[in-house]
Amino acid sequence: SRRGPALDLWPKAKVEAMTLDLASLRSVQEFAQAFKSKNLPLHVLICNAAVIGQTWRLTEDGLESTFQICHLGHFYLVHLLQDVLRRSAPARVIVVSSESHRFTDLVDTNYKIDLNLLSPPKKEYWSMLAYNRSKLCNILDLTDLFCLKTAFSVIFVTESSLQCIVIKDGRKLELLSVSFWESTFLAQ
Repeated sequence: SRRGPALDLWPKAKVEAMTLDLASLRSVQEFAQAFKSKNLPLHVLICNAAVIGQTWRLTEDGLESTFQICHLGHFYLVHLLQDVLRRSAPARVIVVSSESHRFTDLVDTNYKIDLNLLSPPKKEYWSMLAYNRSKLCNILDLTDLFCLKTAFSVIFVTESSLQCIVIKDGRKLELLSVSFWESTFLAQ
């Protein structure tokens, strides 16, 4: 029986599943601590979880669930694992976003950033807008990692265009029309 493409390529690879609930910052923290306790390198971290079209609900952390699952959970996980990524060089973080980030912004009527837009009250919630905003945050997070000149590569992938923005050692490189799996291993 086939075990999957990665295990077909590396038949001696050991795979272990670990629980992570991005709707719980406590779970993200517990996952990061559990991973760190294994003293393993982390060469690739793929931030790809997302939800869309959900009804409004708050997480146990009091935040709107689309924002927390699609962005904040990933952001916190990368933050908690930065030291492991730096020690694991060459390492890369892959952030999967969406072209829908282009259809929103995070400013109020006075053109000032309004963080309340990220976790709106129920009466102001629209699932597609929440998704778009969370994906815009993925882009802004990528920009932040770029400005920090991280010691690991950051790769941004949009699922519709397959355009990748690769950041390595604080330098931005663009790769166009590259498949997701090829882009994963190009930024070494």
